Formats: sequence, C-alpha cells, structure tokens
Amino acid sequence: VLEASVWDTLEGRFTAAGPEMIMFIGTAEIGVDILADDCQLRQVFETQATTAPPVTTTAPSGGGQYGPNLLVNGDFSNGLSGWTVHGEAVNGEVMGATQYAVVTGRTEIWHAIGQALQGSLVTGVEYD
Repeated sequence: VLEASVWDTLEGRFTAAGPEMIMFIGTAEIGVDILADDCQLRQVFETQATTAPPVTTTAPSGGGQYGPNLLVNGDFSNGLSGWTVHGEAVNGEVMGATQYAVVTGRTEIWHAIGQALQGSLVTGVEYD
C-alpha cells in the first residue's frame, strides 16, 4: 500500500486548440513506473482575459468554477475501463483497495496510459 506522502499532484491549465485531444499520463524518463489516481479534466468557468476568440459557455447548474470531469473512470474504480495502454511491453493494471493505475515495463517515452477525448473539448475554452 502506498502512503499519501509518496504521491504528487500534477496540475495545469490549457486552452483547447480544437475539439479533440488524447490525454497521456506518462513521463519523459524511460524506465520509470507510473502510478495514477483521481485523474480529472474539467472545463474552467472563471472569467480570465485570454488571447483566444470569445466562446460562449454555460456554467454548470448550481454554480461553481469547474464543469464535470470529462475523463471516463478517472478514479480507476472500474479498472482500466476507458483507458488505453500504449506500448507492447507495457503492463497496465489497477492495484490496491483504493484502486490506482500502475504502468510498468516502459522502454520508450510514449509508453503510458491515455484516453482519447474526441469531440469533448470546445475550441478556445480553458480546461484544468
């Protein structure tokens, strides 16, 4: 069982350049195992100045600054359902009572897990 102290939170924001993307969970360091849990990708509803063209969006009912999680099975409660393992020699599995993804056997940078988000994003909208 992993202790909470060994987990890091990775965060970032981007403005969608188009309606499709693939979210990869990986690292540029070959041979490093990847552990992932509680993955989220959500639309941001904060008002911020951007250079992107204006886009009209509607905040979720009940208010709040984020939309729903666009990732399927981001908490890995249904194993790797919704996720794709990239790499022939890569082992992707779900471990532990709290269920987290483990990717081992990585011999290339692109060996990772990922999820295609086709038609899920809105061009010019910010995501977190």
